[in-house]
Amino acid sequence: AADSRTSTAMPVAGGSTGTNVQEAGIDEPDTLKAVDGLAVTVHDSTLHLVDVSSDTPRATGSLRLPVNVLDAQVFLVGKRAVVIATPLPTQDSGAWDPGLQTTWTGVVDLADASAPTLITTSEVEGFLVDARLSGDTVRMVTSFRPNVPFTAEPTTDQALAELTGEDFLPQLISRDANGAPTKAGLATSCTALTHPSEAAGPQVTTV
Repeated sequence: AADSRTSTAMPVAGGSTGTNVQEAGIDEPDTLKAVDGLAVTVHDSTLHLVDVSSDTPRATGSLRLPVNVLDAQVFLVGKRAVVIATPLPTQDSGAWDPGLQTTWTGVVDLADASAPTLITTSEVEGFLVDARLSGDTVRMVTSFRPNVPFTAEPTTDQALAELTGEDFLPQLISRDANGAPTKAGLATSCTALTHPSEAAGPQVTTV
């Protein structure tokens, strides 16, 4: 069993929609965000922009996300939106295993409300626990189940002894607007690893 706390962040630009009532200057994600008369939400894997500056809301633009997603949440940061969601499995990926779940993020340029454009995306191993926006940085907490054996057998003990610290850390891949990979590897560095005194399952928490 392992429990690790490390640090991963996505810089965008400064701003806040002021929906957090717990900590000053800290924003929380939501299914719908609005600032300066513009509302942003994700429905059916599509980002929608709505002008809410008058008594009659008016759709201004939309963007189909490059993946099918579930439970999308949004941050608004200046003229950009950060979408955090769970990508749905494709037909080729087989049966869905929650333990193999990933978290998808996308940064969208909202400068032209009639034509939002995707800037960059990333996908990290693990499901989303929560996220916060502080200044110009979004920080996510994810829970990841390493692909390691945990049954009490001699072969398992040998396999565990051969593992390194990196085997317990989630992988991340970032892509540009065209889907070309720009970064691939460990989601974060780790200089310390702690674990409970009794076996509690091989989940790893990453910040």
